[in-house]
Amino acid sequence: MSPMSPRLLRPRASGFNPKSIANLGLWLDASADSSLTFNGNTVSEWRDLSGGNRHFTQGTAAQQPNAVTNTLNGRRTLTFSSGGMESTAGRDIARNVGGLTLFAVFSKTNVNDGNLWVATRNGSNAQLRAGFVAASGAWQIAGRRLDSNSFDGASYSATGRLGPAVASNVFDYANAKAFGYYNGSLLATDDPFQDAGNTSDTDSDYVGIGSGASAVNIFAGYIAEVLIYRRALSDAERKRVERYLGSKWGITVA
Repeated sequence: MSPMSPRLLRPRASGFNPKSIANLGLWLDASADSSLTFNGNTVSEWRDLSGGNRHFTQGTAAQQPNAVTNTLNGRRTLTFSSGGMESTAGRDIARNVGGLTLFAVFSKTNVNDGNLWVATRNGSNAQLRAGFVAASGAWQIAGRRLDSNSFDGASYSATGRLGPAVASNVFDYANAKAFGYYNGSLLATDDPFQDAGNTSDTDSDYVGIGSGASAVNIFAGYIAEVLIYRRALSDAERKRVERYLGSKWGITVA
């Protein structure tokens, strides 16, 4: 009898954990009870599971996301319609880094303005440091490396791309490049993106999920999971995260 293939004897993989990739700075998972503080059907706090304690809160009940309106692949999501959530502790997330990589699982109701994630300097949307926003029917991967830089970025059409989806956005400040992916496909490139180097060694004045500063550009739809790494991930690392999110939430990625 031929010996059994060693491949068949290997134990089943235990599953991917976002913490297995270095520099995870934020992990928000709407399907995890341990990540949420409920206020009836809404959520007042969305807690960071990365260990960085960059929790997001919304104290006004009428602006809190709803936790029962929508599900995705049988899992809870948070539906935003009248406000976003802010993280005071998260204001350092874009400080003095050579890159940021953002992943978001979402579904949006229209192509109009709406912020999935945004970090701004001086509390103004005009001073966007890094963000993933919808504007004029396009998804924008945009911001500035230094506080003194002009706004820069890349975009791709949001028409037909409202989700459910896995969006992946790489800000490679150290190499002056930015990339936007939708379900694993590269749709936007900005090269050069600013000039090469780290971001300013200053905190943002506002870091939000679901809206910009002063509760403008409110996201309409649901958000299931958000991951932010405080560096530019390699293509192999990015694909690992996309496949984890796609499998978990029932979304096909390239």
